[in-house]
Amino acid sequence: MTRRRISLVALLTLVALTAGVASAHASCLRQSPGELRRQALVIFDGVALDGITSTGVQRFSVTRYRKGTGPLIVRVRTGWRRTADGSLSVMSEGITPRKRERWRIFVSARSAGVVQTSLCSGSRRL
Repeated sequence: MTRRRISLVALLTLVALTAGVASAHASCLRQSPGELRRQALVIFDGVALDGITSTGVQRFSVTRYRKGTGPLIVRVRTGWRRTADGSLSVMSEGITPRKRERWRIFVSARSAGVVQTSLCSGSRRL
């Protein structure tokens, strides 16, 4: 692939990611910070240990629990995953943590050692 084509692919990916985040916020039911806190099973601040994975589950190192308790490393289903061909797949409300970014995670569900979150749950980058 030529350098120019790679730059074009990178630009289009960035536009798609930005559009996805904007449309996710538009599709969320507007809730106050208090409502988001009450609905969350657990809230924690953490640092992403992984980039986007093929499973859509990323690990976070917890720096502080703000509601509830749990382990120091939490596996979080973010809504993004890398497909076999290397492209990205996303649910519209997915969060996009990059390795070493700090996030406040609002847990909306738990199953088999993995928690679920989304922009609509209140999760956000710090």
